[in-house]
Amino acid sequence: MRKLNLFILLIILSLMGCSKNGNHNQEPDNHNDPSPVHDSITYQQTNNGLQSLRNIALHEVGVFVKILFPNSSAVIAFYNEQNNQFNIIHNNPTVPCSIEQPKSCSSYVTNLYGQSSLFYYNQRLYLIQEGISSIDDTVTHKLLQMNLDGSDHRTVLTLQQPENYLLSQTQAVPSVYFHRGYLYYSYGEDFIKKHDATTFKEAEFVPYLDKAKHMIPYFKEDKAYVMVGDYYDEQRYQNIFIEDGTGYQIIDEKVWVFALTDHGYIYWDVAANEDNTYNFYHRSFQGDTPSFLGLGPALVLTYKDRIILDQHFSPWIDDKKILLLSLEGDVLDEITSRENIIFTGGHLLTDYRFYTYWRNQDNDMIFGYIEIINDQFQEPVEIAVVGRYG
Repeated sequence: MRKLNLFILLIILSLMGCSKNGNHNQEPDNHNDPSPVHDSITYQQTNNGLQSLRNIALHEVGVFVKILFPNSSAVIAFYNEQNNQFNIIHNNPTVPCSIEQPKSCSSYVTNLYGQSSLFYYNQRLYLIQEGISSIDDTVTHKLLQMNLDGSDHRTVLTLQQPENYLLSQTQAVPSVYFHRGYLYYSYGEDFIKKHDATTFKEAEFVPYLDKAKHMIPYFKEDKAYVMVGDYYDEQRYQNIFIEDGTGYQIIDEKVWVFALTDHGYIYWDVAANEDNTYNFYHRSFQGDTPSFLGLGPALVLTYKDRIILDQHFSPWIDDKKILLLSLEGDVLDEITSRENIIFTGGHLLTDYRFYTYWRNQDNDMIFGYIEIINDQFQEPVEIAVVGRYG
């Protein structure tokens, strides 16, 4: 299907590089979370489009960053917004730890699955690792958990792969979601799995999806939504966005949803334009006339009543921009690449910052942010060099 091929293309175009600089060793201060689990997935924004590409995870006082090496290993760093410090997570000050000596860092992880995401939930960090079955040498995907100081690495769940997954030529990337005490994962194919986020025991998601194909879940407060490519009931539906309840309610048809907002959802029409671009729209849950946002493919980020459309993942858009939009589709501001700053894809939006990556003239991979003040992008701020391109 065209939408799945585009999804795979966007995965291939994701950030790649090997690490270069950085030599601080520290973990973030633990935050006194009044509840045992973060209440809503919107805290992490993992319900937004292409969340499987996210190598940045939001913490209460900053962000975690995965620094990837060419051999599918990585260390985890933490940027503290309060003191402007960027440090590799490491729990033993007597043992040297740096990007040049990553194996000695307590947050060092091997056998990572491609550009798989970094997750933060309930005072733990999570990554997806690849494993090889000792029985038949097939590849497996496992969810790795570690403490915030990089200690106590443990596999908490082996992800079930879709039927015939290993024979597929366009293998989808596993996407993981934490929401209100549960972990969900999906390959975007023929099932969505639900597990208790503490015990990791499986729970039933929704039984009426047993005949559905090409599914991606979305969550908002106490509601669950599912984007379904093919659904079989008394009739066959294709490309429907549904809301879960005692049964299901069709919210929209002939669309492909990429993100939720506080008031609705962002989608593109299933039919592509002649130049292989897609039109992005925002529609409220009340079914109002949709607002045109811009062209995709693009990375979609939402926060409250603001949207970012980052077009740097699209090979079909020549004049690539990062657009700051209102829910009504008004362009509040835009920013483009320039000399010594070539944007390569954003990952996280907060109420006043857009965290992203860019390439400089030396091919360094820069992790930084763009401040947003009065709905205007400010000049990019470099936090650290975290790799190399090429």
